Parts: sequence; structure tokens; C-alpha cells
Amino acid sequence: MPTLLRPRLGLPILFAAVALWAGCFRGADISKIVCNQTKYCPSGYLCAVPPGQTQGRCERSWDGGGSEAFAPPDGAVGIDGARALDGAGLDLTVASFDQALGNADGVGSPMDTGVGMDVSPVDVSADGPKLAIDSPADSPADLPMVADVSADFPGIDAPLKAGGATCKSGGECASTYCVDGVCCDGLCGGQCQACAEPNKVGTCTTVSGSPRGARTGCAATQPACAGQCGGTLPNQCSYPASETTCAAASCSSDLAVNTASACNGAGACTASSVVPCGSGKYCTGGACVAQIGNGGSCQSSNQCTSGNCSNSLCCATGQTACGGSCVSLSTSSANCGSCDRACATGSSCSGGSCYLADGQSCTTGTQCLSGVCSTFYVDSDGDGYGVGTGISQCGTTPPSGYANKAGDCCDTDANAHPGQTATFSTADKCSSFDYNCDNHETPKSNGPTNCGTPSCVYAISDAGSPTCAYTGGCICIGTGTDACTYYDTVACGTYITFHSTFCQGSGGQCYTSGQSGPAGLQECN
Repeated sequence: MPTLLRPRLGLPILFAAVALWAGCFRGADISKIVCNQTKYCPSGYLCAVPPGQTQGRCERSWDGGGSEAFAPPDGAVGIDGARALDGAGLDLTVASFDQALGNADGVGSPMDTGVGMDVSPVDVSADGPKLAIDSPADSPADLPMVADVSADFPGIDAPLKAGGATCKSGGECASTYCVDGVCCDGLCGGQCQACAEPNKVGTCTTVSGSPRGARTGCAATQPACAGQCGGTLPNQCSYPASETTCAAASCSSDLAVNTASACNGAGACTASSVVPCGSGKYCTGGACVAQIGNGGSCQSSNQCTSGNCSNSLCCATGQTACGGSCVSLSTSSANCGSCDRACATGSSCSGGSCYLADGQSCTTGTQCLSGVCSTFYVDSDGDGYGVGTGISQCGTTPPSGYANKAGDCCDTDANAHPGQTATFSTADKCSSFDYNCDNHETPKSNGPTNCGTPSCVYAISDAGSPTCAYTGGCICIGTGTDACTYYDTVACGTYITFHSTFCQGSGGQCYTSGQSGPAGLQECN
């Protein structure tokens, strides 16, 4: 390749050199030039760099599809970074070179060379220009095209790699795109794209799963809601929505539930809230259900309609579960005061303490459920009065064959007992006439036992007829006939003799007459 001599040059020589090298680059394939942020493309070209790459290719036009583009700023040097032309004893930068051509903006302008060329920023070093020069369509057709730039642009004439081949930059690939370490058929810069998928190497593919390589990962604040590439959207992740549960509903307490939390479609979970179960319900397994009736199994009192869970069993208020059944410890004889504390046979439970039931032997009323310890007596004849010293039992009702009163004087004869008022003409079964048990055989009074001497007088009746009247204190019987009867005192059960004296009138005279005879057996008690 021709080289530019380094002696001090005037501007005419410099212009000629630029024109010469411009002609040389007219034949170069600019799209093969490898570029980056420090090696710039010629004027009219942009450096297209695929995502994740550090180098790209010079392109005349660029649609911005997933790559970055770099254009040289004012004052930039050539692609290979070499120093500017050492001409006329000066080191010229692009800006100074452009100013030397009469353009003060340092961007590059048409030079007055007679060839109508638009010179791009140029770097001319000891071995020649290092930046292509854009030659407009109106450039002279006979401009020499003799430059060989292969030494200045390594790989520019090397065979370009086909899709799927390994690469480090797009300059190695026929497609100009090196993505995921292989030559790719496009920019392939979407979050869910890749160019090195198995069986699809070199073809830009919309992938499933996590983004590949250095691409931005799918956002997620909750693992359950993490996004993934879904195989359909090239530029964004797909995220689970409400069909995916973050946390199932749970019980915040016996009486309230934490609502379920689900994905919100953006990588996060919806917030859970506490909801009361309401009257008659409790929470179990993350749901509110009806409370349990008495006799049902439970773990807490809030689960029971009665509000009383005793030994894992719902019981009525005041009851305790003993042996799988609800009982009252204050009245249960089998569980008196505590479970399995049984009262002895014949005892009853009250207030959590065991007491003797009625009919049980006692010495004091405090032992008895009734509070009364009574003495009962043998009552063989069933007249309500007994004999003997008696027995002591709880309660007030005597057992069979006993009476709660003593003092019977003949326990074989029900007619003989204290308080008897009736009289009897025969002896009791104990051969006594002491039926009222007062230790006396008291005869029944039959009447007067002596009338004295009766005297009969006349009395004028209402009819004016004289009648006999007795004035001796005897009983008058009938009209016109007065009598005095008295009885002999005899032993109990023997015959009684009565005596009667009559006042009779006859012929206007009053006189007495008498009569006597048996009057039955003498009754006593």
C-alpha cells in the first residue's frame, strides 16, 4: 500500500494526498469495517452495535432495532486511533485539519480540490489514511481506485462467518450481528430473545424460561410471582396473575380468617386482609365454619356454641368432660369435684362434695345430703310408733318396718299406741286395756254411778194436767215419766249393772219404781 511521505508539506500537497486516499477508499466495502465507541465510522455511516456487544459494523442507514449507534464527535480521530497527519511540522487533529481546509466547525466540509469530494474526518499517519472517505456521486469517474486498505482494516477481506458460527463481534459475521457469541440473523436484543438456543443456533428465537445471557432478568418481588419468558413475547416477560396463589387463606385466630393472596400479574402478591368469621362461626383450615354443638370434638372454646371446650369436648356451661362425657362436677357421684373422684355406694354428690344419701347410717346431719340425721324405731304393727332404741339414718322418711316415733306399749296391736282416744271392751294383744299407753287402764264413763233418793212431785204441764217430775237430779225420760239411772263400777271388759228409778203418776199420785240389769261390757283405754 502506498505510504505518505513525512517531509514537511504545504497545504496543496495535503489536499492532493487527501484526494488520493479518498479515491482509494471509494472501492472499500464500508459495511465490513469493525467499529466501536472509540473507532468511528466514516461520514454518512453509523456504528451499529448489538446488545451485549462491544463492537459493531458501519451501516449507511440504521432503524434502531435493538442496537446502539455511535457517530464520531467533533474532534475525533480515525478508526485505528492513530495520531493525525504530521504535515508541515504540525500534528493535525480532525478539527484542525478541517479548519486548515477552510471549515471552522471541525465537522468536515467539501474541499476545494476540484474533485467535488466530501472528506470525512481523516487520520493520515506514516503508513497512510486510516478512515474511509465518502465519495459523492458527482465525484470524477476517473478518480484513481488503487488503494489497498486490507492492512489498515484487519479482517476486511477475510471470509465472513455464516449464521451460527462463533464470534466476538459483528464484523466477523456475514449478517453483521454477533449475538450470544454466535453470528445471528438479526439484532436479537429483546429481553426474551436469544440466538444460541439448541437446534436454533444463529436464528433469533423468542424463548421460554429465564432471559438468556446478559439480558435483563424478569422482575419479581415474590418468588411465587416471578416472571418468565413465555415463548410468545420477544421483548418482555410474562407474569402469573390471580390464578397463582401466593399464600392460601389461613386462620388469624379462632374467630377470623386471613384472606388468600394471589399474584397481581406484575411480579408481586396482592395483600391479605383479616376478615371476622361472624356470629355462630369459627375459623379452621383457613375457612369459617359453623360452631360445634355440645358433645362434639373441639380444640378451643371459641369453636363451641356453648363457649366451653373441656378436655377436647364441647360441653354445656358449667360442665366438664370426664371420660368422653360432659358431667357436672358439683352433682356427679362418679366425678364429684373432679374427674374420676367417685362417691361411695349410698352417697351422693352435692357442690363437689360427697354426702350420705337418705337411708344411709349417720351420726350427724352434716354427713347427710338432706342435712338431717334421724332416729327410726322398729314398728312391727305399723301404727306409726315403734319400740326399742332405734337406728340413725339420713333423711326424714323411715325405712320399711320403722317409725320415726317411739313409745308404743304394744307393738303387736296397731290399736294400742300413744294418743289413742278410742275405748275397747276387750284387751289388746298384749292383754292390756291400756290402749293409749299411759300406763293406766281407764274405764269409759257409762253414766251416773248413784242417783241418791229420788222424789217425785207433781208438775203442771202446759196442758194443765198434773205430771210426775223428778227433782233429784236424775235423767228424765219421756213425757210424764221421769227416771234416774245409774251404773255400777266394774272392771274393764266385764258386764255393767244398771239401776233405774222411775217417777210415775197414777190416780193423781206420784211414786217411784225401780229396774236393774246388765248394760254391756265395760270399755277402757
